[in-house]
Amino acid sequence: MCGIAGLYRFDGDIRDSAIVSQMTDLLSHRGPDGFGLESCHNLIFGHRRLSIIDLAGGAQPLWSHDKNLLITFNGEIYNYLELKKDLQSIGHRFTTNSDTEVILELYRRWGVEAFKKLNGQFAFALYDLSRRDLFLVRDIVGEKPLYYSVNNNYLAFASEVKSLVYAKRSLGESVELSGQALSEFLALNYIPGRESAIAGVLKLTPGHYLRVANGKVSEHSFRTIEEVGNFDTSDLTNLLRQSVRLRLRSDVPLGIFLSGGLDSALVASYAAEEGDNIKAYCADFKEPTFSEVKASLAIAKRLGLESKVVEIDIEKIDLPSIIDKLAFHGDEPLADSSALPVYLLSQATAQEVKVVLSGDGGDELFGGYLTYNATELASRLPRELGKLLSKLANLPYLLPASNSKVSWQEKLNRFLRNLDLSPAAAHFAWNGMHRAVAKMELLGDRYSKYADETFQKLADKFLVRGNVRQSDLMKADQLTYLPNDILAKMDRMSMAHGLEVRPVYLDPSIVGFSRIGAVKNPELFIKKRILKDLFGERIGDSYLPPRKQGFSIPVHAWFRGRLRPFFEDLINTEYFKTSGVLNSKAVAALYQKHLRGGGNYGFELWGIMILGIWHHNNFAKGV
Repeated sequence: MCGIAGLYRFDGDIRDSAIVSQMTDLLSHRGPDGFGLESCHNLIFGHRRLSIIDLAGGAQPLWSHDKNLLITFNGEIYNYLELKKDLQSIGHRFTTNSDTEVILELYRRWGVEAFKKLNGQFAFALYDLSRRDLFLVRDIVGEKPLYYSVNNNYLAFASEVKSLVYAKRSLGESVELSGQALSEFLALNYIPGRESAIAGVLKLTPGHYLRVANGKVSEHSFRTIEEVGNFDTSDLTNLLRQSVRLRLRSDVPLGIFLSGGLDSALVASYAAEEGDNIKAYCADFKEPTFSEVKASLAIAKRLGLESKVVEIDIEKIDLPSIIDKLAFHGDEPLADSSALPVYLLSQATAQEVKVVLSGDGGDELFGGYLTYNATELASRLPRELGKLLSKLANLPYLLPASNSKVSWQEKLNRFLRNLDLSPAAAHFAWNGMHRAVAKMELLGDRYSKYADETFQKLADKFLVRGNVRQSDLMKADQLTYLPNDILAKMDRMSMAHGLEVRPVYLDPSIVGFSRIGAVKNPELFIKKRILKDLFGERIGDSYLPPRKQGFSIPVHAWFRGRLRPFFEDLINTEYFKTSGVLNSKAVAALYQKHLRGGGNYGFELWGIMILGIWHHNNFAKGV
């Protein structure tokens, strides 16, 4: 894992080494082990290295042995040894033991067809000197981030938006907030599409490559989540075993994130069989209803894994300081509140290992979310009844507010208040924040025109004709929520500490298994039945968690207590009131409603808090 950055000039001028050097330095947390710059023709590549494979010979940017190809690479290619063996058998030679050089030789042999042969998490820039072609490439699920900005003079790219903000300002361009991204963020607490929070800075679509050739920029798909193979449902245990085996390849010690949940426990069961001296890292959130540490320790003992408990005691944490770090390392506004425990768990884990396996993606690939049940139920209700129920849900104090972890009151309220939407749009709204009307009130005058109904737009884009089959809902989440929230959160919070996280379920073979299986055998993907059956066989039904808990924090209670002074100071600053991003009076009204118990709006307030800090960092102070 690393941080990459670069600049390509269409006019052939390469006077920008100082700019690229600083762009790369802004990514130092992603790669604390090394720094490199290389230039040729009209481009400069930068690299910050986190050393995992080939500690001695894997420095980057890396030239091919004939000096015709140059690469700066972030990620891991898990099947690099198999690919290397195949290439050597047909005459390719290597000067390092790194997976990075395998990409170069694979491209030399197959051109852009090489990209679909890569099993890994990756984002890289590759330059072909003889053809004068530049490629930006991102893995099929979107595990690794890659942003770019292009105009008539240059194309810049980086692992994080903050580097491109610096580049734009250094090159004399204005930096402005994207109104469309702002609207989407208020709806979801993350930004789901190609736009980033900065106007003119885009995310490269997962499974795509950007090509710059003859002064023209074009984007192409090389592999989608629907093009990753056809696997029989009897193969899952072998696919998981092989995925774990590949992800255990490392020249440095590694561990595993183990919660009390189903997904990580299954990963741990295979890791215990396939690896040696693997330690399980378990978070103990010091509040009984929010901690799963007893279950995770019991599973670790059952599997014979050494475990380490990472205590997250909020009373001992400088919460405002940590939240500032979440806003900085989130890079864009990213307001998944579980980023806080992930950040702290990663911080502690990185003191001992550089690599951990994780169970991320299990819910999206195997049907683990309650939202699938909610959408199915909504589709059966008469539309007029749904509209009536949604009006009742919006009455304050109808359901008593609760500070407990995702209480039944909150689940019911979120279900009822979105029943006036189509079932397809409601699917995105169950875990959503603000609807179009609420956004109209919250947005400042300059941005209120962007207050559209994000949930319906997502339904129109990702659910054909409003389809509400579970397999379609899962696919929609795999294309939106998974890369832009779940994986973005894990990448940013772990890489803040130079820790590489390897999600086992996101192997292309398992993604393909999920896509085919959810259509052919949908009953196996309802509430993760197929994983639960496998869990019972491998670990024992008695260890199966009684209900899904997730990795959350007491956010509602905090805004009524621990976070109250911090949040009030934030929204009462002159900058917050005058920046024009949000209507400070509407924010204050929402906050007062939360304080009075007229509903639980902790997640909405968390998003507003992160947005306020992020905007101040990027527009008042600069990067």
